[in-house]
Amino acid sequence: MASIIRIKRSSGTNKPSSLNWGELAYVTGIGSYGGTNQYKDRIFLGDDGANVNPVGGYYYTSMMEHQPGAVAGVTNTRNQNGGIVVVLDSNRKVDQWNVDNLRLDGNTFSSQNTDGDIVLDPNGTGEINVVDDTYLSFGTDKDVKVRYDELTDNKFEIEGADWAFANGVAINIGDVTQSSDKDTGALVVEGGVGIEKNLNIGGNVTISGVSTFTGGIYYQTGDFSTHGVVYFDSTGLQTSTNDPASPTITSKQVLTAITEITLTFGSVASVTTGDIVLQDTSGAYGIVKTTVSSSTITLVGVEGTFTNTYNVNKNGVSLSLIPTTVTTIYTNKPSWTSTLDGGTFWFMASEVDVNLLISLYNQKVSQLSNQNILLEAKLQTLIKDFEEEKNLLLEENLNLQEKYEVLLKTKKSSEQ
Repeated sequence: MASIIRIKRSSGTNKPSSLNWGELAYVTGIGSYGGTNQYKDRIFLGDDGANVNPVGGYYYTSMMEHQPGAVAGVTNTRNQNGGIVVVLDSNRKVDQWNVDNLRLDGNTFSSQNTDGDIVLDPNGTGEINVVDDTYLSFGTDKDVKVRYDELTDNKFEIEGADWAFANGVAINIGDVTQSSDKDTGALVVEGGVGIEKNLNIGGNVTISGVSTFTGGIYYQTGDFSTHGVVYFDSTGLQTSTNDPASPTITSKQVLTAITEITLTFGSVASVTTGDIVLQDTSGAYGIVKTTVSSSTITLVGVEGTFTNTYNVNKNGVSLSLIPTTVTTIYTNKPSWTSTLDGGTFWFMASEVDVNLLISLYNQKVSQLSNQNILLEAKLQTLIKDFEEEKNLLLEENLNLQEKYEVLLKTKKSSEQ
């Protein structure tokens, strides 16, 4: 008959009060950590100091009775606490890992508490680092992606959906890179820019395209003291909360830089507003600002440099006058105008089609150029006719000289 080796055993809730050195004991039942059943389902061993120590039992081994690498869905009914021990598989992996409220499952790192945040908080000066050329994406379909492009252009790049900044979010660009053209500066925008509120510019403004002011510069009657009125004078753009003394330009105006000069002659010149005055040789021209019959006339929209050396023409017809004095009133003054010559500053734009003005202006310049060509052609024709007449006279004079010499010889012969 087989021998049966038994150790001390109990079905109670207490561990043995004492065990001899090397003596074993077992407490049966469903164990737990702490509480009434904290000694159940355990094996105890006495040491050489008469201490009773737990050394095993199903309470412990039941925690490991599952597939290696499995965590998700594993249960332990033998253990009152339901605890399990993680056992790595042959690839040193488990299928899920949970720490406090955080779960790492597959490629997903998630919080498990309701509305729980995930906080990345490195210690001290430590940083959260996303390595070169790696995207950080947003949205289930990766609708927006950002990355630092080390490989090609060393820039932080944003791709995907448009960005919208909520009210109250101000954007401050601290870079002070100066702009020399449309492709340089601290902020470069390839597309259009819409601005709902005021725009204030501290530096210079260079516009290479067409500038259209749909609102123009205007004020609403009775509103000037609240919102003010803006206008240009010889010193530039001004603002005021006073009632303007003159009508203010409304919409569809042209913002232009105007040069104004006066020409003084030795005698009276009669000119009319809008006449084109062109100087010979220098090629300078301008538009008569005010109708006068005077020795001094005023030109605006001046291009080129008038001198006191050459004659001037009015609408292609010579005035036979040379300026004795050329006085500059202002140069490239910014002005709102309804005419390209800048001569009339205050009538409403609704009365004038700016495109038509441009067309007429170009026609006038073209006509003036054609008249100059015709005058030059006439001059060359006169020079040619003069040369032909001179040659005929010289030839006739030579013939007469030869006839005279023949007659002179005949006379001498007859006298002998």
